[in-house]
Amino acid sequence: MIIDRAKGSYLYINGEAFRDLSFGSGVHLFGHSPKFITNTMLKEIQLQTTTQKNTQNIVEFEKLFKELSNYENTLICSTGAEGVIKALRIARVNSKSKKVAVFKKAWHGMVDDTLEEYQDALSQHDTVFIERDLNSIHNLDDNIGIVIVEPIPQRYPCLDSKFLSSLSKICKQKGIILISDEIISGFRLKYEIDSDIKVFGKAISGGLPISVIAYKDWLNKNFPTGGTFSGNNLSVSCALATLKNIKKNNINYLYELGDTLRYILNKNKVRCVGVGGVTRLLGIANNNLSNLLYSGKILFPKNKIIYNAYNEKVNDVIEYGEKISEAYHKI
Repeated sequence: MIIDRAKGSYLYINGEAFRDLSFGSGVHLFGHSPKFITNTMLKEIQLQTTTQKNTQNIVEFEKLFKELSNYENTLICSTGAEGVIKALRIARVNSKSKKVAVFKKAWHGMVDDTLEEYQDALSQHDTVFIERDLNSIHNLDDNIGIVIVEPIPQRYPCLDSKFLSSLSKICKQKGIILISDEIISGFRLKYEIDSDIKVFGKAISGGLPISVIAYKDWLNKNFPTGGTFSGNNLSVSCALATLKNIKKNNINYLYELGDTLRYILNKNKVRCVGVGGVTRLLGIANNNLSNLLYSGKILFPKNKIIYNAYNEKVNDVIEYGEKISEAYHKI
């Protein structure tokens, strides 16, 4: 499948429009190729590409990011995986122990320390995998110095505020550094977690490669940083334009879209779980659903996760929700 172009809610394949339910796995919060992104890119690319120097856009981005995240310290990276790797590095410089606790079945990108199925081949064996429950947190070994968590798990997107609050308190009591991986959830979903280090990406990117680490002021800043493309002006400029639009828009609209979709799916007895503008279908073991929807000009994501975007209309969601339901019961 070769994509010709992308605009709004659609990807074009051989000139035909297909509705995209993934929006780049949550990257395109305002739909594909919104004008504020394409205009920013056209403007900036004529001025400079990558200079490895500070620009006014970078200064403005860091200022606005600090305002919206309520964290004083930031580090700009190129990808979500790089952000997680460097967040772990910051934690290890400051932690009582280098040992990391990762929740089972969590997804933190292509990061050796967090890939549960490949630990024997990849890890330095300072990672332990624990169940995502309070009992596991209470019983954490004293040798654990770092915990990394998805506030909203990708594989089962739901919000457990009590768990997040208790996790923060227990980590503080035990002197454990808490990292919240908010690559997927950040600036897209509503929740609270008091973590020492946060990692953001996807929704703030505008479609270009970027992630941002935010960390508390008490952490020692003497750790290695850098990267040829980390914080490049083009990516940061688009992220700045995206943040400005995030600030102007009401996140409750994404919740309205997501709630509408899940209402349609539940009404039609389609198994699903979700929060806000993130919904995952359950009980699908093969690609038959994707194939059926493809014939109806809808691209259903392989990971079964549907993301909503600000450019969508409620009626759009109702329409494709009914089509998903019809195809679901055919397989």
